[in-house]
Amino acid sequence: MYTIVEITKYPLTPDYEAPILEFIKRLKQHEELDITVGETSTVVRGHYDKVMRALTDEMRVSLGGKVRTSFALKVLNVE
Repeated sequence: MYTIVEITKYPLTPDYEAPILEFIKRLKQHEELDITVGETSTVVRGHYDKVMRALTDEMRVSLGGKVRTSFALKVLNVE
């Protein structure tokens, strides 16, 4: 199943930009995914299992870091 996920990361810190850019950089390393970066969110497209695995892995890195972080996701099945 092909899916599209719109994700927004909210680092709860005054220096919020660096953690967001690092998260996007890590997501882009997953070559099997199509990543589109917008002004307020990032759209991730691909096979459902691969998208969710990448998001789980990269969100785990962010949530395990020193900066408190919130994520908002919208998930759409395309097929």
